[in-house]
Amino acid sequence: MLTPLLLALAFIDPPAIPGAMAPHMASTNEGVLLSWLEPAAPEGDSMVMRLQLSTFDGNQWSPPATVVQRNDFFANWADVPVVVRGDDAWTATWLQKSGSGTYAYDIAIARSLDGSTWTHLGTLNDDRTMSEHGFVSLVPDQDGVHAFWLDGREMTDDAHDHGHGSGVMNLRTAMITDRVGESRVIDDMVCECCPTAAASTPSGPIVLVRDRTREEVRDIELLRASNNYEPGTMLHSDEWSIAGCPVNGPALDTRGSDVAAAWFTGAPDRAGVWVAFSADSGATFDTPIQVDGDGAIGRVDLVLLPDGRAAISWIRSHDEGGSVMLRTMGRDGAAQPARKIVAIEGNRRSGIPRIAMAPNAPDRLLIAWTGVQDDATRLRTVVVPVNATDKHEAE
Repeated sequence: MLTPLLLALAFIDPPAIPGAMAPHMASTNEGVLLSWLEPAAPEGDSMVMRLQLSTFDGNQWSPPATVVQRNDFFANWADVPVVVRGDDAWTATWLQKSGSGTYAYDIAIARSLDGSTWTHLGTLNDDRTMSEHGFVSLVPDQDGVHAFWLDGREMTDDAHDHGHGSGVMNLRTAMITDRVGESRVIDDMVCECCPTAAASTPSGPIVLVRDRTREEVRDIELLRASNNYEPGTMLHSDEWSIAGCPVNGPALDTRGSDVAAAWFTGAPDRAGVWVAFSADSGATFDTPIQVDGDGAIGRVDLVLLPDGRAAISWIRSHDEGGSVMLRTMGRDGAAQPARKIVAIEGNRRSGIPRIAMAPNAPDRLLIAWTGVQDDATRLRTVVVPVNATDKHEAE
């Protein structure tokens, strides 16, 4: 259990070295699993990096464990490694360069039965094109792990203004056990570089992705396993038309049939962060509720609390830089005031803040973010009371 010292904001930073980046969190029976990338050693003109793991048990972080160390990571502030634990195994994915092109990389995948010894399973994507693949979401269940990712095998080398090739980006899925199953397309045209989000429901997995139409409308689409992932439906028709990827994906969490989803849109008259609730495994959603408007730049994450409220984190921009924000919202629209948790740079080096429920403490959240000290990135984590009514700000 959390000690009395954690009744207010409590900083308990993970065992990551300076230069660490790309945090991702997943809940397990033992606590909150945090994964990240950090530099290991320079090697010629490249940098050897390692994918690290540590678990927070409610009081402290476990010693770090290394999944893999190599010099050909595609390290990115938005497209990060993902590590989850199912009933009998850990699964990890990371981006690994496949050629000399800027956007030539595969999704490498490994599996472990004990969290310390890892077996490389090859690549999640089953093509050998020198194209981009990434933004993975993993959903464990009793049959294995459902994987979802953006797949660029249909994109060419002709660069557009946004830096990617021409052609279209697909959303694909595959099943992972002790091997990687055959993949299939579940949406043949999506936004090129917005993170995906997926979660489990009694009706099977659901996945959120930023869609893309021929008219360059890029709203959030929901796909459900229970209807074979098609046809996909818009979470809400924001009608955000933007001729380029905003690198701003949705967030999703579930508790049984209850679902909460959060996202950012820059659509006129709707710009800001929104949340919507479902009580039927995502088959239908209530009218979205605005979490924040002017000043919000997105990069959302979300936790569905035991009492049915959603805790949403996002980044807000202001003259001095940016802030990690937190707010709880109920399905009935009842909300706490938005809380400024910590000041950050607000640029891409800050990455995407992550939140999870603190172990053994449903009234507290664990928040992870990428800070900067002495011009080097560093990972920070803090435990935050869910029901605090006063504003907190970390130093």
